[in-house]
Amino acid sequence: MKKVLILSLTIHMFLFNCLYGQNLDAVKNILKNVSPNAIKGHMTFLADDLLEGRQPGTRGFALGSKYIETQFITLGLLPGNGNAYIQQVPLQKGLVDENESSLIINNGNKQEKLIYGKQFVLSPYFASATSGV
Repeated sequence: MKKVLILSLTIHMFLFNCLYGQNLDAVKNILKNVSPNAIKGHMTFLADDLLEGRQPGTRGFALGSKYIETQFITLGLLPGNGNAYIQQVPLQKGLVDENESSLIINNGNKQEKLIYGKQFVLSPYFASATSGV
């Protein structure tokens, strides 16, 4: 019982500090400056098919990154990675060769070949150049 009381008091103190530790006037002022149309404009551009899905390593990803970088500059934000806003990260890409992928269920004398993408899917195993089951 004593542990429950201590835990309850700790949680209440934490919540009290979270709620009242904020400068509510500053928060209200910031929220007044949020423009739904500006957010919609940014999201419309970033979600557009012109960015080709924005997968890492693609032209669409580079365009989206440059757009975000220019917005950071416009807002007066300082680079967080030396003189750069972008941090280079090594990436790996795994592909499933659908023509070489199959799954057959053996049940006694009966075999059932499943259809890739409809009845099963595979994910690459990045620790190896090839993967199999």
